[in-house]
Amino acid sequence: MKNYLVLLKQQLSIFGPLRRVEKRILEDSFDIAIKKSDHTQSLMHSKHQHLGYFHTCRSVIFLYHLSRTIYLSDTNGEENFALAEKLFLLNRFFNSIDLFYKINMPDFFFINHSLGTVLSQAKYGNFFTVHQGVTVGVQNGFYPVFGERVVLFPNSVVVGNSVIGDNSVIGAGTVLVNKEIPRNSIVFTKNGALEIKDHNGLYDPGFFRSDFGLDM
Repeated sequence: MKNYLVLLKQQLSIFGPLRRVEKRILEDSFDIAIKKSDHTQSLMHSKHQHLGYFHTCRSVIFLYHLSRTIYLSDTNGEENFALAEKLFLLNRFFNSIDLFYKINMPDFFFINHSLGTVLSQAKYGNFFTVHQGVTVGVQNGFYPVFGERVVLFPNSVVVGNSVIGDNSVIGAGTVLVNKEIPRNSIVFTKNGALEIKDHNGLYDPGFFRSDFGLDM
């Protein structure tokens, strides 16, 4: 763990030497972010648990938690803001994701592949899972609302006043603009038309373990 902190300081040096106050803020918040990302890993199926902190699926979540923890602590004003910004940019540089520290992600979420994913200031439920190339965006001042255990497959887009119910799965390449999707739905595009089917709670994408209920 200590080696990872040392390396993280070296990675952040691409923005210039860290000041003493920045190093202290980083050290104070490091363990908090580690515990949060460790907790997420503990709720996942073993085949999706990544113990190495350099694995993209783990790194992207850890760097988000670290940047947000530092941003929210705000113990040193501008120094906290500057360091959170550097960590956000580091996450974007290494993991190719736009996940800003001001976005309130749920306690437990998973990004299977972060390449090209953009997540905006939506409302996200626990066990939210995305794949590569996903876009969650605003339209006319409205942001989507996601229930718990929602999965967005590659290159799907959800924007505007969209409400996605619990346990729903948005298929690859599906575009939802101002759509309301019932819970337990599988949503996909077939022959250019949007298809919404009820899976009756029987479909499990297999990332988070099922022994953690929606009311956790």
